[in-house]
Amino acid sequence: MVLVVVLLLVVVVVLVLVVVLVVLVVVLVLVVVLVVLVVLVLIVVLVLVVVLVVLVVVLVVVLIGMRHSTGSGSTPVNNSLWLSALPKKCQT
Repeated sequence: MVLVVVLLLVVVVVLVLVVVLVVLVVVLVLVVVLVVLVVLVLIVVLVLVVVLVVLVVVLVVVLIGMRHSTGSGSTPVNNSLWLSALPKKCQT
């Protein structure tokens, strides 16, 4: 009788250990999946930030290029245009 009780206790302990092990493995898998998802989200955010920075730099370069191409009156072409529009008395 004692042997049966001991065997039952051993079986119960082994079953409890197996259940605990399975729960730990499931938790570990969930943690790994969560970490992978967080890393993927961070990579996507990093790519979006890099794209945004590149777009801002391109926009600034284009705007600066447009400003220089329209001129502010300091280029020789613009000066000669202004001079040709003025009366001859003002050009001397």
